[in-house]
Amino acid sequence: MTSKDTAIWFQNGDEPISFNLQFQNNGDLLTHLIINVELSIPCEITIDDTVDVPYSELIAHSDNSVPSHARLLFPTPTLHNRRVDFTIRAKCQQILNKKVTPTLRLRIESFVPQYTNQFDFNAVSKMKSEFVIEVKKQPMKSIKVPMNTETEVDLNFDVALHIRGLSYDSELVYSAQLLLDDSIDIKVISLDISSPDCTISTVDDLTLDPRVMAQQKFKIAKEQRVEKVHLSVKAKVKFITSKDFQFTLKINPLVRDGADYSLESIFAYEMKHIFMIALGITRTNIAILVLATLGCFLLFTALFLLLHFMILPRFVVGNEEIGYIIDEVAVAEEY
Repeated sequence: MTSKDTAIWFQNGDEPISFNLQFQNNGDLLTHLIINVELSIPCEITIDDTVDVPYSELIAHSDNSVPSHARLLFPTPTLHNRRVDFTIRAKCQQILNKKVTPTLRLRIESFVPQYTNQFDFNAVSKMKSEFVIEVKKQPMKSIKVPMNTETEVDLNFDVALHIRGLSYDSELVYSAQLLLDDSIDIKVISLDISSPDCTISTVDDLTLDPRVMAQQKFKIAKEQRVEKVHLSVKAKVKFITSKDFQFTLKINPLVRDGADYSLESIFAYEMKHIFMIALGITRTNIAILVLATLGCFLLFTALFLLLHFMILPRFVVGNEEIGYIIDEVAVAEEY
């Protein structure tokens, strides 16, 4: 009697445990094989076969005080080296307060008692992932850099994750993506992730896509009681710019194929973290502005003096004294 694969039981789920088994007749002729089934925890047992072998199942019952039992009969003769596949399914109640390892015990009985065989198969107990990830919104950060000068900057992002649920998947991989401005030649030197609340382990090396993004995959290993996880994402970049622009950081979970949950079921919404790069005023810029202002002042002063002393006198006539000569005239007598 052998197991074809490892049986898995999710203690907080409703899926039954499936023991996929195979027995082989190493003797001559096997007929009326009796198998006594016992399970170490209370469950409801059903039996399926894949080759349409007619079973004569006697009884299956579940009791809180005793393990589950089932007794079945193979009435069909089985020839030498013949293999028969069958599946024993056990639907068990949820157990959340402790870890339990279900054990399936098969006793193959025959009409000759000394030829009784016993086989034990253990199922692997797991907790089905039940959690939700929320990313809290953080205020935008900014820094000033000189214009047209190669600058190396440390971008510090503070990311607040809220992970709630009964069972967190510590094998879940996250992606930290630093989105770049494609109009500026940016070199990403490093992208580091740390946390004071849990253990952060990186997955693979830093992935760079020039002028598009830099990506670092990582895992979060935390205790079940820890719900608030603060991530410190530090990116070291180098660039030359003549305009204002921004860096955008996104944290997303990457759900693997075959997981017992989907991205939509665990991730509430996507949040972007912004870091603005603004052009600052240097001493050189200040000196240029002062000289330009002084030059404009001298220029306007010179134009004013030129207008006042050289141009206006040609068009404006000053006050002059005018003399009048009055001749004697005859005045009428009536005046």
